[in-house]
Formats: sequence, structure tokens, C-alpha cells
Amino acid sequence: MKIVFKRGKWFVAFSEAVLVCDINQVDNKFIVSFDANGKRISLHTRNLDETFRVLEGIYDRNSCARHY
Repeated sequence: MKIVFKRGKWFVAFSEAVLVCDINQVDNKFIVSFDANGKRISLHTRNLDETFRVLEGIYDRNSCARHY
């Protein structure tokens, strides 16, 4: 996974997918928003590292499933 901050957006690259995220902090929580499958997804989290590890697992698992 690679994470780059560019022009006010967070680009999170997994093996075969790139999420373009907005990350906002409200009190001690983060709101991670991105588009997926034509919908806007918003995740509320206290731990960005763990959230991106879970997303990486989901996207990697789904990309493997598409190859079979």
C-alpha cells in the first residue's frame, strides 16, 4: 500500500486499486470518504492505519477473485 497526499486529496494505492479520499478530523475521529462502485462511502474511524489495512485486505481479496 502506498499513500500520497496531493492537491488536498489522499491517494491510497493498493495492488490493483487506487482510492482518492477526503480525510477530515472531527474531535478525536477521522472521516474517510471516497467513491466506490458509483457510491460515496464515508467511514468513521479513530485509527487510520487499521482502517486502511482492512480496506487493503478487501480490495486485494476482490482483485484476486476477479482473476479466477
